[in-house]
Amino acid sequence: MTFPPSIPFPALASAREIAILRLVGRLGVAETPWIGRLLFRDVSLRSMQAMLTSLVDQHLLWRMEGRRQLVATKTPGKTIPRKGPYLYGLTADARALLGELGAEPRDGTLQRLIARDRRAPLPTLSSLDDDLARSAWCASVLDHARRTPMLAGVNLQAGCQIWNNADELVQTIGAVLILAFNPKGQQVTRPAWELPWLSGEALDPSWRLVRFALEADTGVANSATIMMQAQTYSRLSQNKTYQKLFGGPIKPVVLTPPGDRINTVAQRWQEAWPATPAMFTSVDSALHPDYGALWGSYAKLVQGGPCRAIPLEGLVSTVEKWAKLVAKWPYAGGWAGA
Repeated sequence: MTFPPSIPFPALASAREIAILRLVGRLGVAETPWIGRLLFRDVSLRSMQAMLTSLVDQHLLWRMEGRRQLVATKTPGKTIPRKGPYLYGLTADARALLGELGAEPRDGTLQRLIARDRRAPLPTLSSLDDDLARSAWCASVLDHARRTPMLAGVNLQAGCQIWNNADELVQTIGAVLILAFNPKGQQVTRPAWELPWLSGEALDPSWRLVRFALEADTGVANSATIMMQAQTYSRLSQNKTYQKLFGGPIKPVVLTPPGDRINTVAQRWQEAWPATPAMFTSVDSALHPDYGALWGSYAKLVQGGPCRAIPLEGLVSTVEKWAKLVAKWPYAGGWAGA
């Protein structure tokens, strides 16, 4: 197999390297810790850093330093700045490579991967706030969903665009994440770097699909913008657009900053779409300490007001039942960089 001269990559790419490119292209942007948790649980932190650096050097990933973090010292009330984790994204060269390798299904997935020209200026940190919030949520769902033997496959796309018949952009969804569960699934031992991406194949009719549409609210959108977003979801739900594109209805998940912002956003959604199935959570409540974003604290709106929402409602009803399902996952020991 030969590659275009613009792709300086060895002819024999490792399965883990391909897995990195496929994951990052779907997430749009990814922080080092999430790449580690998803793809490097079986090797050392140094090995992971070496592979990521190699991909950057070969212009298949772009990299930039993340936001600096304040770390507490032994002196009460004093903190010091520390470098944040690196951020990674896919380059156009890498997307072309995946096409040459036939690593993606022929259903448009390759074209939907988010990539940028390796010669283009890097994005600013402030422009990535909502992208990183979405990326972390999706990565956490992936990390924990793949631990149950019921997970048969998954689809993920950040920045999912919906066009009408007149080639007009109707909606850009922050991220669409689809989980396909086989209720009778048996434990499958996959390599630590392997995620069960769906490849356009026909799905077993007995499988249960959960379709999330994630939106990250960074606290700057006004009420009119929030209501317009909810109205778009309402309209496309009612005219069956999502059923045609994704095979069934989607469940919006709205992620907000900490504090009272969640109440404001939820109220605007209910005003715009009274029967909304959307779930609301904040970045400080979305992640369960043991079972990640699948079992964080979520609320939905009903006639009597907000009530608790369960992302896997109708499939797994309690976190205790989930704990039993994932108890035998072989890589539960954690990631070396955690």
